Amino acid sequence: MKTICIKSFNKTLDYLDDIPNINNGGCGIAAIALYRWLEKNQKLSEDTTIFGFELRYEEYQNNVNLLKDKCNNNLENKLMVSNHYMIFHENKLHDSTGSYISCDDKNISYHYQYEISPEQLLILINKPTLGRGWNSFFNRENVPFIASKLKIDLSDISLETIC
Repeated sequence: MKTICIKSFNKTLDYLDDIPNINNGGCGIAAIALYRWLEKNQKLSEDTTIFGFELRYEEYQNNVNLLKDKCNNNLENKLMVSNHYMIFHENKLHDSTGSYISCDDKNISYHYQYEISPEQLLILINKPTLGRGWNSFFNRENVPFIASKLKIDLSDISLETIC
């Protein structure tokens, strides 16, 4: 059976949208997958960034302070998993369902947002963190299927959910 190669960003979003519970514990994995797909297909734009979104200022400020500290080698014990992760690409926020929000949209339900690198997000996905962990509704056994379908490497993502 021939595997169909996904060649557009919108088709990549459509594929992720079909994965059960992708927004219930899989949004960070989806953000990394989208970033890596864009990178592999040479479609990263100058503004492509991953953002974490928080409802509470305390969690937001904790992560912002830690991520600014370039000398902090123990992030996995101090970073907090955020309420949601999205990728910013070509002046729009895209979440794993394929929805997007214009950067001018003031109706974002999360009050605080911060930039996080794919490498820093990977720490949160794979290591126990301070406070809130990942929602276990998303089945991480889907990660190899995502990697195969998108033809990207996600082998560094743990299949064990850190709750």
